[in-house]
Amino acid sequence: MASKAFVAFICANLAMLAVALFCHAERLSSSYIAWGQRIRGRRPNMKPPPTAAVLKMNTKIMTWLFRFMSGVLILISIITLVQIFSLD
Repeated sequence: MASKAFVAFICANLAMLAVALFCHAERLSSSYIAWGQRIRGRRPNMKPPPTAAVLKMNTKIMTWLFRFMSGVLILISIITLVQIFSLD
């Protein structure tokens, strides 16, 4: 079984990763949308590229998705840390 210090280290790193994900969500979503555009450019038989309004909406959706996932990761790490240190 893993020691409390090791599990606390893993949870703390997970929380830091989640905070970084939350802070950089907009840039990550823009990169994700650009990646999709590059794939669409290399494969002409795919759906036509979306309009500017749809791209803006997709970027906003992906930004909120990244932020939601980072919030879930932060909650999981905090709950795990509380449970570890409350079990004496």
